[in-house]
Amino acid sequence: MKKAQTEQIFVFIFAMVVIAALIFLGLKLIKSTTCTADRVELANAMTNINKYINIAYNMAPGSVIQRQLAIPKSLKFFCFIDPENPDYEKIKDTTVKNIIQSRIEAGDKSNFYWQMGGKCPAQPLQKTYDKLKISKTLYLTPDSGTITIKLENKGDNVDIYL
Repeated sequence: MKKAQTEQIFVFIFAMVVIAALIFLGLKLIKSTTCTADRVELANAMTNINKYINIAYNMAPGSVIQRQLAIPKSLKFFCFIDPENPDYEKIKDTTVKNIIQSRIEAGDKSNFYWQMGGKCPAQPLQKTYDKLKISKTLYLTPDSGTITIKLENKGDNVDIYL
């Protein structure tokens, strides 16, 4: 074999390694971008929930508003629960039920829990909406990209329904 032919084999092997690395890293980047987009969509939904709670809170007692929320399709579940009087029976997933129950028993006052599924799974996360008082536990495993919520002004707080 001539020297030029031997060098050509190493150039070919190097090119294959570079192409494989680009494909691997490119797929990883695409997956993380999808997950980031879902998290941004969920953050927007949470901001809108807070905005709608404030709108309902500033209305006359007994007033009800209905709004649609865009939520990511990769959302595994979300749950509104009263931490002072929790009703765990509505939560179908026993693992989720145990996590939420242990957090509430440990003194967590959050009233909104959610978990992403799909490409970006994580432990259930929580948030507290101060003006929100939940009369019935709402547990939902969304199957589409939108949900409709109803918010009712109860005077000193706001209640939420689906």
